[in-house]
Amino acid sequence: MKKLVSAVLAAGMAVSLAACGGAAASASDSGSDLAYIKDKGKMTIGYTVYEPMNYTDADGNFTGFDTELATAVCEKLGVEPDFVEINWDTKIVELDGKSIDCVWNGMTLTDDIMQNTACTKPY
Repeated sequence: MKKLVSAVLAAGMAVSLAACGGAAASASDSGSDLAYIKDKGKMTIGYTVYEPMNYTDADGNFTGFDTELATAVCEKLGVEPDFVEINWDTKIVELDGKSIDCVWNGMTLTDDIMQNTACTKPY
């Protein structure tokens, strides 16, 4: 059941990522966010430590709901996940500067964020 839920969520997130920023969903469109990610071969994922979403377990493994979901989406897209711990106060600066491709952890979708940032549907 866990794999089924992960697959469904991964597919939804992949579709949402493909539509990010209003760009075309086709990987052949060199201007799309999806093409950008695929060309890089990795998705740079900004996160903060926020258990149970993203954290390091007692065995030293980086895990959590968002970590596992992001990894599954990257697998579906055929790219590697590159997790980067960010300063939460500068997450938008990080996105705008392309030091990260997305924020994948507990971001509140305020009116300002929704108007100025490409966002997926919250889950």
